[in-house]
Amino acid sequence: MNTTNVQATCESVNFKALLERAGYRVVGGRAQCPSCEGSSRLTVAVGDGVAYCHRAGCHRYETLRSLSHKLGLPVPKETAAHREARQCVERFADWISTCERVLIDHLWRLRARARWAHVARGYYPELEEAWDALADLYHAESEIMGALDCLAGKTMSRWVERQPTPIKLFQAFEEAQRCVKLIDGV
Repeated sequence: MNTTNVQATCESVNFKALLERAGYRVVGGRAQCPSCEGSSRLTVAVGDGVAYCHRAGCHRYETLRSLSHKLGLPVPKETAAHREARQCVERFADWISTCERVLIDHLWRLRARARWAHVARGYYPELEEAWDALADLYHAESEIMGALDCLAGKTMSRWVERQPTPIKLFQAFEEAQRCVKLIDGV
């Protein structure tokens, strides 16, 4: 059997079917871990080619490749195109995570400043800086929460004119990468 046939065979195998074959009982996007005992069921989260048991003390982790290997199925080597695509997805996930972290840090600072402003207003009700700190939080909070929703892929308020899509978010990521390359001179 040549490499392309092995790769096509392995990629066409349904991950949930492999889990069933390995002893998991799959129900929708969850599964029952064959290693765990107890009353709690469906402790395994099943994603796109990944399964993870969330039960304390188990934390069993399976991937399409590891299951294929355990079941004696052919495991194709990663091609350059697949590796490049996987690395791009990893960079995108890192970018999303960094954006979320920056937004959450900013929101946390605004909220901390607003808490101090609230205390200051108790002593000096007319203190302009305290009112400014509260206004800063109230004006920025909805925008930050909307940006976090966008990064999480959630639908924003129906009052938003243009709903973000995963494609638009990825295009923003690509544009950010192009800008970084221009700045770095790569």
